[in-house]
Amino acid sequence: MSDVVERFAEAFGAEVRPAIERGDGRPKRYRLEDGTVVPSVTTLLKARTNADGLIQWAMKHGHQAEVLRDEAGAVGSVAHDYMEALVCGEANPKAPLHTLPEHSHEEASNAITAARTFWSEWRERLRPVLVEVPLVSERHRFGGTPDLIAYDEQEGCHVVVDWKTSKRFYVDQIIQTGAYAIAVEEQRGIECTAGMVVRLPKDGRPPAVLHFEGAAMDAAKRQFVRLRKAAWVDAKLERFFGLGR
Repeated sequence: MSDVVERFAEAFGAEVRPAIERGDGRPKRYRLEDGTVVPSVTTLLKARTNADGLIQWAMKHGHQAEVLRDEAGAVGSVAHDYMEALVCGEANPKAPLHTLPEHSHEEASNAITAARTFWSEWRERLRPVLVEVPLVSERHRFGGTPDLIAYDEQEGCHVVVDWKTSKRFYVDQIIQTGAYAIAVEEQRGIECTAGMVVRLPKDGRPPAVLHFEGAAMDAAKRQFVRLRKAAWVDAKLERFFGLGR
């Protein structure tokens, strides 16, 4: 905040919100200060994925499985970009539907409508602090880019907010917010005691919010640290037995 703005606030007793820090999005690689490449939060969480379920889904859809996966990801990216624009104060952000195949436009439009509904209900309560800012934990050696770190004006605490277009909530999404909370506290000194997973449905339903705090957030952090340690052990075993080469 500039000196001029601070003096104005003091003179007139005005509440001046600090500017939103907006990052450049997710980098291709996350690096420690010494240049060492470290895994991302999403990469580490993939180790928890039920491989059997994915294999069954792929077998069900055959050669279309990869196409469907990519199209779902593209719709999710459009919804994320639109939500980011809303959070950063763009009055009428444009959704880049032209980047999607025509048959995906309806799903993307539904997710965008859900985004607008969510932000119209929560924008007075959530004050954006960091938007798409990459973070790295030197202590636990991982990187990640939270969708939003906000200050909850009602609860008086910082919260990690993550946008999803999945069909339902998953435990991994909760653990993911815990990972981001670890990184932002270590790198920026912002303690996030709450998490929020926001579903932006592609089927026309209204947005759904999974909000948690306190003990639940602490459990999410601890679980992610366990996963990170397990990944270290896995890597050591692979090297010891010469696997994965």
